Amino acid sequence: MTHIIIYREIAVLKKLDHPNVVKLVEVLDDPAEDQLYLVFQLLEGGPVVEVPSEQPLSEDLARKYFRDALLGVDALPAYCSSRY
Repeated sequence: MTHIIIYREIAVLKKLDHPNVVKLVEVLDDPAEDQLYLVFQLLEGGPVVEVPSEQPLSEDLARKYFRDALLGVDALPAYCSSRY
C-alpha cells in the first residue's frame, strides 16, 4: 500500500507545471537499497533559508516572494484533486 501512495505522489509531482513550483526532473530507483531518489530542478540563488539577513528584505521584495509562494501553493489543488 505504501508503494502505491508513493507512486501516486510521484505521478502528481511529474504533472506539476507552474513557474512557482519546483519541477521534478527525474526519479531514480535503487532496488538493491530499496531507495527512491527524486531529482528536482536546480534553483538559482541558493536555498531560501540562506538569504542574507544582515538587513531585512524590503517590503516590495518580501511581498513579491510571498505572492510567488502563494501562487505556487494555489496551483497545487488543480493537480492533486485528480489524483485518485
